[in-house]
Parts: sequence; C-alpha cells; structure tokens
Amino acid sequence: MSAVHAAGGLAALAHPARYRMDFRSLIRAAWQLKFDAVESWYDYEMLPRWRPSPLICDDVDQLRQDLGLLASCGTDTHSTNLNSR
Repeated sequence: MSAVHAAGGLAALAHPARYRMDFRSLIRAAWQLKFDAVESWYDYEMLPRWRPSPLICDDVDQLRQDLGLLASCGTDTHSTNLNSR
C-alpha cells in the first residue's frame, strides 16, 4: 500500500463480493491494510447490459461508508461494445 500511496495513487478493492470469502471480512481487512476505496457498484449477475446488483451493492456500499472508505464503480468493459463486458 505504501508504494501506491507514495506514487500518489489510491488503492481500491475491486468487486469484493466475487471472492471466496465473505465480503464484509474482506472489506474490513482492506480497511486495516489502509485501502482507500471499495468498488461499491458492480454487476455481479454479469448481465448482457451492465447493471449494479442492488442487494449486494447496497450492503457493500453501507459497510464502506461505515469505515470511511471512498466508493468506486465497476463500469469497465472488456470488449469493443461499451454496453457489454
């Protein structure tokens, strides 16, 4: 984390509910490691057209607010079509 911060960057935990551990524990661990942000809004259902997953995203966002972390949004695309992945 110190290298990221020394370079003027912010460290963000990407899509915290996609890992093999509870996202609450993962976000708290990232906070303890001095991460700056959490990707709060992400399409966990991987729909053809991007849409945040309401229940999971709401819980992720609430926890990151409680910990005083910044929010990011997973709207990146991995294709030539900006409406898809």
